[in-house]
Amino acid sequence: MASGHARSAPAIEPPLLVWEDADLSVAATPEALVRTVPPALVQHGAVVVHDARGCRVLLAVERTRGRWLRVVRRVRERVVVAGVDAAPVHGDLLAARLGAWLDARGVRGARALPLCEQVKRAAALAPRRGGGIAALARHGGGRST
Repeated sequence: MASGHARSAPAIEPPLLVWEDADLSVAATPEALVRTVPPALVQHGAVVVHDARGCRVLLAVERTRGRWLRVVRRVRERVVVAGVDAAPVHGDLLAARLGAWLDARGVRGARALPLCEQVKRAAALAPRRGGGIAALARHGGGRST
């Protein structure tokens, strides 16, 4: 960057919607997300994450090497948030997917709901990762701009 100023990363709007194939779970925060997603799922591209606005949240696996008791070599892997879309370019795709997911769970008219309402209802129905309902409520529980 020629100007010398670092650009700030776009904010992630909770809750985070975590798709593993057709299964949906919800994480209240990025921290709860990275604590609960296994590195193997990220490495194999088996997890797709969106925030409440429809921005794609990119995950990566970070590896650190070290030694245990100076003898045994070990590699530690952890999931990190590698990036997030600057704009909600996946909002329509997310709305269609959430509408179908909610419809399959008996939510009438789910496909016609606005994305923010779909996110609220999915957050109430889907299993939670990490922080639980108290953390989800603290972070807006599906509010959208």
